[in-house]
Amino acid sequence: MPAVKLGRVQKPDPIRGIIEGSIINAGITKKILAKKTGMAYSTLCDRMNHPEDFRRGELKRIFSVLEMTDEEKQRIPW
Repeated sequence: MPAVKLGRVQKPDPIRGIIEGSIINAGITKKILAKKTGMAYSTLCDRMNHPEDFRRGELKRIFSVLEMTDEEKQRIPW
């Protein structure tokens, strides 16, 4: 019987879309964002792939680095 890969299914998420849009608008890369927020790049990528795993502190640091507006922050489902 063939091996089956089990894992979480990646689905569209508003957190991911908002953050990725802000990264593009800021003109930086995920590597730079990770460095400026004090996160490992691999952790940031994992959180982007599974946004439900983000911690509030991580999101707040990301918001600060990306200089997100209050309107953008309000669109994040806490």
